[in-house]
Amino acid sequence: PREDAVEGVATAVREQGYAVARAMRGARGVTFLDRNTVPLVVACNDMPDISVKDLINAIEAQDEDERPNLVVLVRSDVAPELQAELGARILALLDSHQMSPGEIGRKIVEFLQPLRDADTTLTESVEVR
Repeated sequence: PREDAVEGVATAVREQGYAVARAMRGARGVTFLDRNTVPLVVACNDMPDISVKDLINAIEAQDEDERPNLVVLVRSDVAPELQAELGARILALLDSHQMSPGEIGRKIVEFLQPLRDADTTLTESVEVR
């Protein structure tokens, strides 16, 4: 189930010493982002209430210095045109069908390291939806 996958990724990231804030709906995640600065957002492409494009638009509407990087976990089919658009606007697409939650978590920690090295003021929070 979706909840188990989200918890598996969150646990893997927490085990590496990062704080994780979760929102099981995209709209709640956007509200969280409006109130908090985080370095990285991890979202599934099949969020039940908003599209990935809506999430990207919400992130891009933030002040440039407060925008998090975005990683999208592919959980359902993504048209090639959308893959190309997402690839130009986000940090990475990860195919969750081919990776375990632990592997996804380790990959996310890899993405966080350069962000952490570049700015020592990061809150080390990750939004997992």
